[in-house]
Amino acid sequence: MAHEPIEFRINTEKLMRGGERVVDARTPTKDRQPGPLRAEERLYLSLLDTPLLNTTGFLQNKNLIRPGESFEVAYLIVSGEVLVNHAEKTYKLGTGAVIGLSEGLVGMASKYTATTNTFVEMKIIPFQRIVSIIKALPLELQAIIMNIVKRNLELY
Repeated sequence: MAHEPIEFRINTEKLMRGGERVVDARTPTKDRQPGPLRAEERLYLSLLDTPLLNTTGFLQNKNLIRPGESFEVAYLIVSGEVLVNHAEKTYKLGTGAVIGLSEGLVGMASKYTATTNTFVEMKIIPFQRIVSIIKALPLELQAIIMNIVKRNLELY
């Protein structure tokens, strides 16, 4: 049974023209066109600019994760598409989508398969770096972050 996959992607046409970026996360709102950046667009641009994350490419049909496997890193899709299959549904993830972050932070095994649908360029998010940042926060803030992560995982 074929069905149209559910999609998520950042509208990069709003952020780029002719292959060049026209805005970044620090551009004042009054200087940006068209309209203000949404939260996910601002986050995408910030992560795209960070020197803390390495970028790598994956060929089409590369299996990133299978059910039961543990995430060693999380992925931010810079360009291309990844198909995620979970509970007999297919999700098409594109630019700006993050794969495996919540699961990796709590040490939860994957419940889905993620496979590249095209050539995909991704930023690699190492968990040890995230954990070291979270551990530097006050305990109350650490607890809030972990509760948000766990709540997000309960949604699927």
